[in-house]
Amino acid sequence: MEQNSSVIAAWWGAIIASIVLLWDIFKWTTQGPRIVVHAKPNMHRVNQLKGKLDEENLIFVEVVNRGSQPTTITHLAIYQYESRLKKILNKPKTQGAVFQQDTGQQLPHLLGPGAQWSGMIDQNDLTEKWGTEGLIYCGVLYSSSKKPVLTRVNLNENVT
Repeated sequence: MEQNSSVIAAWWGAIIASIVLLWDIFKWTTQGPRIVVHAKPNMHRVNQLKGKLDEENLIFVEVVNRGSQPTTITHLAIYQYESRLKKILNKPKTQGAVFQQDTGQQLPHLLGPGAQWSGMIDQNDLTEKWGTEGLIYCGVLYSSSKKPVLTRVNLNENVT
């Protein structure tokens, strides 16, 4: 009987140690900044002097850090892909970066945990130069990662 209880205690200890190890691995992989990007096309800026909407269409981009550590947003970027396969293979047809924002917070920008940053892309200029064919993605590049965080932009989406 004594030998049986020591085997049970050994198994119990091994199970608890495995659970603790898995929990530590989970914590290690989820720590750090976690960037989420949302883009809303067909937005209009309100002209504060006139109290009216401007004519230009804008893509409004909002970035939130839902992680546990700060990071620095370095670029606002936009990509055009010919197909989903080209997107998966990361072969953009056209790509660009917005370095200066005429309003809002300038880049580079330190984004703390729970903080947000917003920027805009001139949609009229984009469609004039790139057209509306293919898939449009916009997103940000940040200091804690080599890859950008992208979100799809549906230029046909109406403002609700």
